Amino acid sequence: MNQQDDLAVYLIEILAKQNATPEEKKIQALIKSALYGDNIFTFIDEVSKAFNGSGKVKVDTVKGVTEYLKANSEVQIRKADHSEEEKERFINEASNRIVQGEVWVLGTLAHLGYLED
Repeated sequence: MNQQDDLAVYLIEILAKQNATPEEKKIQALIKSALYGDNIFTFIDEVSKAFNGSGKVKVDTVKGVTEYLKANSEVQIRKADHSEEEKERFINEASNRIVQGEVWVLGTLAHLGYLED
């Protein structure tokens, strides 16, 4: 195995870890943020096309943006100087707000006829 393979294995192991340490949780969130980051650009592109009448926004794209936002929010919270209990509470609260936003976006796009069936 080369260094890239070693890194890939390490990152997969970190992502799959159930009882992660606080530092590993931050790494997990960073990895998820990176993996879902492209969904932002896809979402913007799909919305632009939908507004121009040449396409619709996919539910999976909205869900991907939601996952990106949750991961990115988690990274920011895990960087903050709070206790682990507070961080977990803040992460749950942020996740709930982001999911509420997802429901609002999906509902708005559906109402406008821009959401793919």
